Amino acid sequence: MITSVICCYYFLDKTFMKKLIALILLITLGGCATKVHLITQGYQAEDIEKISQQLRDKGFDVERSTSAIPKNYPNSVLAINPAHQRASDITTLQSFLKDNAFETAAELHFGQNRHYYNQGNIGLYLRHPDVNPNAVMPYYVESVGCKTGYATLAFQPDQSMFLETEVRINNQLELHTEKGRWLFDGSLLTITLDNHEISQLSRDTPHGPRPALLYSPTTNTHQNDALQCHFEVIFIN
Repeated sequence: MITSVICCYYFLDKTFMKKLIALILLITLGGCATKVHLITQGYQAEDIEKISQQLRDKGFDVERSTSAIPKNYPNSVLAINPAHQRASDITTLQSFLKDNAFETAAELHFGQNRHYYNQGNIGLYLRHPDVNPNAVMPYYVESVGCKTGYATLAFQPDQSMFLETEVRINNQLELHTEKGRWLFDGSLLTITLDNHEISQLSRDTPHGPRPALLYSPTTNTHQNDALQCHFEVIFIN
């Protein structure tokens, strides 16, 4: 009799625990918001913040990324795991894009074009219509024979850029950094501080002649002396 009572108690306790665990999992999974990984190109910071907030208002978690958008992607893309359980997420995001005058997003599923998002995560890629996806800038260019001092331009995939120049302070050279925006249409490089035009040439290197691009200022009235310099990139490979 005692044995029967103990076994019955164990069975009820075990069944109760299974139901409790299932209930906790249901509540946990049901309460987790889908995370949208926002990758943009060519949009200003205030535009990106506005997009992020609108997505949060629709119930999504938002994580911004500075990853580059593959040039073969259209201007709007949703990258989805095929096992994604909330079909309403896709409908909500497509409606959001339509309401804000973005292009209808192409829907790429797991593994297409080498993107991989886990369950509960969606990639949202937005490229500004003014950006030419075939016009790609190198990550860095440096000044050539600049009398005002050495300078470099660093280009980020999200169209932001950094200008580093040498500034003499108390008879010592220190690096000075300025932020800006860049746009390259395939022939003309435009940065928020001013314009440079591009020309193709060849440079001698220890590996022999190599193709190079030279970015030349279109005016000599730049407020920042470093932008009156020429910048070039040499393609070694």
